[in-house]
Amino acid sequence: KEDGGIVIEAIKKFGSADNTACGYEGDLGGSRQVFSVLKENKARVIDDIESCNDEILGFISGGSGSAVASPLIVKGSAEGAILIFRREKNMYRKSDIELMELMGEQVGALLHSRMLYDEMKNRAAGLEKLMNLILSVESTLDEKHIYETAIRAGISGIFEGASGIIAAANENNEIEIAASFGYRDDLSGRVLSSVGAAGWVIRNSRGLFVKDYKRLKFYDRGSDDIYLKGPSILAPVQKKGRTAGAICVTRQNRPFSKEDSYFLTILATHVGISAEAAGLYENVKKDYINTIYALAAAVDAKDHYTHGHSTTVMKYSVKIAEHLGLSAEEVETIKYAALLHDIGKIGISEAIINKPAKLTKEEYTVMKMHPQLGANIIVKIDSLRKLAPLVLAHHEWHNGNGYPLGLRGEEIPRGARIISVADAYSTMTSKRPYRDVMGNDFAVEEFKKYSGTQFEPEIAGIMVDILKSEKENIHAGEGLSEGKGGKSSKKRVRVVFEEDKKASKNKNDGLYS
Repeated sequence: KEDGGIVIEAIKKFGSADNTACGYEGDLGGSRQVFSVLKENKARVIDDIESCNDEILGFISGGSGSAVASPLIVKGSAEGAILIFRREKNMYRKSDIELMELMGEQVGALLHSRMLYDEMKNRAAGLEKLMNLILSVESTLDEKHIYETAIRAGISGIFEGASGIIAAANENNEIEIAASFGYRDDLSGRVLSSVGAAGWVIRNSRGLFVKDYKRLKFYDRGSDDIYLKGPSILAPVQKKGRTAGAICVTRQNRPFSKEDSYFLTILATHVGISAEAAGLYENVKKDYINTIYALAAAVDAKDHYTHGHSTTVMKYSVKIAEHLGLSAEEVETIKYAALLHDIGKIGISEAIINKPAKLTKEEYTVMKMHPQLGANIIVKIDSLRKLAPLVLAHHEWHNGNGYPLGLRGEEIPRGARIISVADAYSTMTSKRPYRDVMGNDFAVEEFKKYSGTQFEPEIAGIMVDILKSEKENIHAGEGLSEGKGGKSSKKRVRVVFEEDKKASKNKNDGLYS
C-alpha cells in the first residue's frame, strides 16, 4: 500500500476456499519476512513460521508450519508477494524458491498487463467523457456560458466530488472568477490576487499539481483560501497565443491523479479555443449589427418625414415576436429585418419619397418596387441574406391583395407578417408629406378594421393588446407621488393621443403600404 502497510488481496487456505482473511491489513514493520522479500526482490523459504514471529505469516497459517514467499515483479520492482504454506515445518527446498520466483515473474507480468488494460480502459472512458464535454463547450459562442459549461460539466463528468473555478482577466486587468461550481456560494465576480496559485499559473503559463496548497511558496491566504480546499490541479487557459486565464479543480481529501491533470490540460486547451472563437464571433456580430444600423440610418436620412421609422418598426416587431413566444434566434432575425425593411427606398427617387402631395399612379407603382429592391440589396450580403424574404414580403396582405408577389396567409413568412403590422403602426402614427400624425386610438381601430384582410388576425390582436397596455401604463404614470409643497418629486411626460378622423383611406397615399 502507498502508506507502507500491506493488505491480503486473495487467499486459498489448505485445500479449501477461505476468503475471510481477504482485506486483512497489516504493518510491514511487523512482517519482517514479507518485508525482506519485497525489499530484496528475492524469494525465500521460512522453515518454521512459529519462530520467525511474522504477523502476516502467522495470521494466515494459524501460527505454525513452513512457507515460501516470492515477490510479484511489476516493471522491475516488487509490487506485492505470493506466499505458499504447509502445516509441517521444513517442507520447502531451493528448487521451490526457483519455481516461486518464476511464478512471481509470470504473475507480475499478468498484473502489469491488467494494470495497463485498466489504465487504457479508464483513459478511454475519460476521453469519451472529455470529448462529450468539449462538444457541449463548443456548442455555444457566448464566452461566459463556455466557462460555466466547462467547469460544471467537467466536475460532474470527470472530476467527481470536486469543486472548481475558471479565472480570467477582466476589463481592469484583474484576475476575476468567471465561473465556479461545487461551492456553497457562487464565487463568480470575486477578484483574486495576482500572486496566488491562479495568478502564478497565468503569469507563468504553466499548470500546477498540488497536494497541499498552503505549502506553496506563493500561497496567498486571502485569495487562495477562497477557492482551494485541499489537493488541487490547475491549468492555463490560452487565447490568441497568450495565457488569459486558469482553470482549477480542487477537493478536500482525495488527491488527484496524473490522469486527472492530463484531462484538465486538454479541457483548458479547448476552453481557450472556444473562448477565442466566441470573441471573434462577437466582433463579427458587432460589425454585422453596425452594418445593419448604418444601412437603416441611410434610409432614414433619405426620407426626411420618416426619420426614426425603422427603429420604431423594429421595436414593435420585437414586442410582437416575443408575445408570440418565438425563439431568441427568430426574434433576432425579425428585429434586424424590421430595421432594414425599407432599405429598397435607397433606389427610389427622393422626389417621390419626399413628395408633399399624394403620389400619382405611376409614382406609386415605382414606390411599390422598394421591397424587391431591398431584397436584391440584402441577398448580396452573405451575413444578411436570411433577412431578404422578410424584407421582400413585408407589404404582402393576409388576403393576397398586397405586393410585390400577391402572397396570402401562411405563404407570407411569419416575420414579414409581424413587420407588416409594426410598419403600418409606425406609418399611421408618424407625420407624412400629405397628412398630419394619426393617434394610437385611431391605429387600434384600424387594426381591428383590417384584421383578416391586410393583417393576420392573431398578430393584429397582439398589436392592439400592446398598444392598450402602453396606454394604461401612461395613465398609471400620472399618479406619481408628490413632493414638498404639493409638487411632484418626479418629472412627468404627458402623451396626448390625437385622432384625425378625416384621414384619407386611399391606399396609394401610403398610409398602410
